[in-house]
Amino acid sequence: MASYVHNDLLPRLHGFELMMAPYTIAHLKLSLAFKQTGFWKFHRRLGIYLTNSLEQSEAQQNLLSFGFAESIAEEAREADKIKSDTPIMVVIGNPPYSVSSSNKGDWIQNLIKDYKIGLNEKNIQPLSDDYIKFIRFAENFIEKNKSGIVAMITNNSFLDGRIHRQMRKHLLETFDKIYILDLHGNSKKKERIPDSGKDENVFNIMQGVSISIFVRKTDKKKALGIVHHAEIYGKREDKFKMLSEYHLETMKWKNVNTSEPYYFFVPKDFKGNEEYEKGFKVDELFNKWASGVATGQDNLVVQFTIGEIKKVLESFDRFSEEEIANKYNVSIQKVKSVKRDLPNVIGEYTPFLYRPFDLRYMLYSPNSEGVLQRPRPEVMKHLIRPNIALVTKIGQDFDSAPALVASHPIDRRFYSRPGVQGADYIFPLLSCKQLTYSEFKKRNSYCD
Repeated sequence: MASYVHNDLLPRLHGFELMMAPYTIAHLKLSLAFKQTGFWKFHRRLGIYLTNSLEQSEAQQNLLSFGFAESIAEEAREADKIKSDTPIMVVIGNPPYSVSSSNKGDWIQNLIKDYKIGLNEKNIQPLSDDYIKFIRFAENFIEKNKSGIVAMITNNSFLDGRIHRQMRKHLLETFDKIYILDLHGNSKKKERIPDSGKDENVFNIMQGVSISIFVRKTDKKKALGIVHHAEIYGKREDKFKMLSEYHLETMKWKNVNTSEPYYFFVPKDFKGNEEYEKGFKVDELFNKWASGVATGQDNLVVQFTIGEIKKVLESFDRFSEEEIANKYNVSIQKVKSVKRDLPNVIGEYTPFLYRPFDLRYMLYSPNSEGVLQRPRPEVMKHLIRPNIALVTKIGQDFDSAPALVASHPIDRRFYSRPGVQGADYIFPLLSCKQLTYSEFKKRNSYCD
């Protein structure tokens, strides 16, 4: 047994951990697990490394060059040898979910490009989520090894997200078989048990979760792999119970028709799709459209009344930047950017539909990262004057209308669910011709 552990098992067992506490606990738990089997005397270290999985060692070594930091840098170097030289056959993990990823090193950024090829989408930021980077990280090992298994529990947004279509296609090209166990539990979608009650998340988080198992045989022949799908709804305790009882062989899997252009990893009903495709797209009917305004800390630049928004303007003459920041509970950086952009504000105020039937007033400038973070002037200029516009929402929500009508600029979260990736879009009916910038500031534009 000792010979097997030292010569066969430990050289093939590797783990990467970024945080010190889990890194330490992993060593303790593995040591206890070995001791329970009767093995306790180690002649080599356990292969758990304190490192950032998504970084190459050179990037980490630049920050670590002396004392205790040097030993951490050595851990990163050892981990990098595994990433580059070791034939990894199995990758298991529960990676973090974070759309605002701080893992922006060249190595992982270059790998993730494969998931973004040919998308032609305005917003592909969700494809930079950490969990997607970890899936690509694991897939890269299997690609190099020509065979292996990846098993992860992750955010389930990649299963049917529109912008994830190239990611799904790439996975289908790499693996022979893909098993998706959708655990649902997405409170953002208000998911419920079909024809029944509340559906709960296994992690007590808002985002839905799935277990994915990707299998690649050495002699992969099919151009695209096969996707098997199963799902579990219900309370958290019931899901735990089913997960402890189910086995891969006994699960009732459904084969998924992963057809182009979206290659969905969940079953879809395409009845009526041919008739639907005979129609036209909304952005083909309207020649001007964009997502709603992104205010960036709207406590300062959006107010309920005209009087309150005028007081905001007066504040810049009466108070210091620090006093304004404290008064309106915004960052000093926001105050500075607004102050710098005040000469470009159009009039004293602009009517603003913050939410449906929630008319407020805002300071509006067409400059990005000024008064507003994303003012969308190419479209909002058509709504400075009286106009009518169609507003469409992101994501499915059968509890509300799929579209509304607005007469003023809207917020990017006008009426879509909180936390949904993307924003609501506005399509002005009339195109207002801008004369000059000074005339635009005076609202002297006309619509036809």
